[in-house]
Amino acid sequence: MKKLIRKDIRNNIYNNLNDRYNINNLKELNGYQNFVYEGKIDNNKYIFRISHVSHRSKTELEAEIKFINILKKNNVPVASPVKISPHKFIEKIESDKNLYYISIFEKADGVDWNEKEHTEQNFFNAGKALGRMHKISKNIDKKFNRDSWDENQYLKIAEKVIPKKEIIDNLEEFKGELESLPITKKSYGLTHGDYFFGNLIYDNDKITVIDFDECEYNWFIYDVAVYLFYYLLGGEPKNMNIEYNKKLFKHFIAGYRQENEIDIYWIEKLPLFFRLREFILLSSIYRSYYPDLGKWQKDYIEATEYRIKNNIPFVEIDYKELMNL
Repeated sequence: MKKLIRKDIRNNIYNNLNDRYNINNLKELNGYQNFVYEGKIDNNKYIFRISHVSHRSKTELEAEIKFINILKKNNVPVASPVKISPHKFIEKIESDKNLYYISIFEKADGVDWNEKEHTEQNFFNAGKALGRMHKISKNIDKKFNRDSWDENQYLKIAEKVIPKKEIIDNLEEFKGELESLPITKKSYGLTHGDYFFGNLIYDNDKITVIDFDECEYNWFIYDVAVYLFYYLLGGEPKNMNIEYNKKLFKHFIAGYRQENEIDIYWIEKLPLFFRLREFILLSSIYRSYYPDLGKWQKDYIEATEYRIKNNIPFVEIDYKELMNL
């Protein structure tokens, strides 16, 4: 399906973009849910995102743009949306077979995660940016048209794509546990939803946050968990780098606390939110890769399903103790 859509965009949308918006020199980037490109308008570089109508509605995309604009206005280092026409950030564009929405973002200065060695200052700045984001989010009174965590697309399709009933049974029980957690303005609101090193652009020690496609209503601690989660997994899901994660957490949480308070109660809940991400990533891998799994995906599935079946935490790190050091 994705290959067909990408081909349709190449064959039937490229020229349309040039004719309507003077967008040219498009180069495909590594979009996962959307189709992402670098290109030019009047010799200025931008990032162009094309979303198939089956992935996001126009109102969902508009809510994302409004959220990013609020964050930008309040000094969160994000890549700003750019108006594609005088009054719109989102435009509909279609081929004979498909309907899409296109949005434009500033191209952030710097490189992506695999082109730079990450520093203690990067970890601190990533925590600081997230803390600032959550501080702004919890003071937004308006309700945006974005899903809550329990409507996450990967949780909704899990029963269809994950073949093991025992895992699905565990998921249903786990969701009930999350539903019992307190929801307050300080602890719950609109989150990035996919805050990890791959969604940051690095300009020396400075960072810019990108890709809010997964923004959703969740407990703020979820964004913290996601950031730690992917550094732990790294390239070997069966051999996580525990000591490295302890060190980066100290710098990350110091940056976070410079901008936003975080109750120790939620630090103690990190294992729950690691588990939430485990389920989401598990569903994503089954949906997108199964049965043609690479070694990383196979290792992740095997290790994760073993932990879930045996009620073993994602990682044995006492983050509460690290907070108090």
